This record gives sequence, C-alpha cells and structure tokens, in this order.
Amino acid sequence: GRFLSLPGIPEYGDAFCDVVTEEREAPPDKRDTWDGRIYRELLDKDGSPFVAGRNNEGRWLFLLHGDFFNVEGNLIGGKHNSTGVMSMSCLNLPREIRDDPAYIYIPGIIQGPYEPDSEEAHHRHYLRPLVDDLEIGYLRGVQCFSTSASHGSNVAPYHRTERLALA
Repeated sequence: GRFLSLPGIPEYGDAFCDVVTEEREAPPDKRDTWDGRIYRELLDKDGSPFVAGRNNEGRWLFLLHGDFFNVEGNLIGGKHNSTGVMSMSCLNLPREIRDDPAYIYIPGIIQGPYEPDSEEAHHRHYLRPLVDDLEIGYLRGVQCFSTSASHGSNVAPYHRTERLALA
C-alpha cells in the first residue's frame, strides 16, 4: 500500500500496462522491460492475459532476487560467514528508478553462518511468507484506498484493486 501511494507510482504502472496492451506482439529487438514476451503470455487465474485483461485494475510485476555475500569480506581462507538478502524490484517502473534503493523492497535477510542448501530446499521457509502474500495478491488482488493525489485534498479516495505477479 505504501508503494502504491507514492507520487506517480500508479501512473507508471498504468503506462507500463498500456504499452504491453497496445503492442500485442513482443518486438524482436528488446529495448525496454515491456518488450519481453512474458508480459503478453502471463495468464491471470481465469486464463485471460494478466496485463492485457486488466480492465480497471492495476497490474504489477516484480522481480525477486536473492544473493549471499560474506559480511566479513573476502578472506584468504575462504568464506567464514555468509548472509543473504532477498529483494524485489517492480518491473512496471521506468528503468531510471527501478533499481533505486528507494523503490526496492527487502522482504528478508537470511543470517549465516552458511547459505541454505538449495538442493535440499533449506531456503523455502524464508520464502514461504513472501510467496504466500504474493499468491494472495495474484489471486484476489490488493485493495488500495488512497494515493498521494488524495492526501490533503478534496479528491475522493482511490478505490482500485491491484494485482501482483512475480515475473
């Protein structure tokens, strides 16, 4: 909700979806995020296109990233303590601000001393709460009641369902 209430964010999301909806086919030369096929092929829970079938709903796509690093620096003897960070960036945002730390969501930090074993899926309990929330956002949507435009003005509250997807 806080993200969607920032100035200009709903407009960025709508502009992104408008470009994807207007260009039915992904262009052969990829210059912008919205040029990818996934935005045209990703389906909603009812089988309609997720972005193109949005009607008056906002449609938001996020990229989940996970990385581990040695908080003690690179030591000659190798890693001694590995800490992980999960981050999500909104693909609807313009390239200039998408990777700005002000617009990146950090859903969790995984304390070491060792990385979870990915083959044994030892990281799944770190991801489960985030995936559960994203699933709710994808299936039911998230209702937002105000934006920056409606704060401190006579503008009526903003009532629109926002739907989330992890690309």
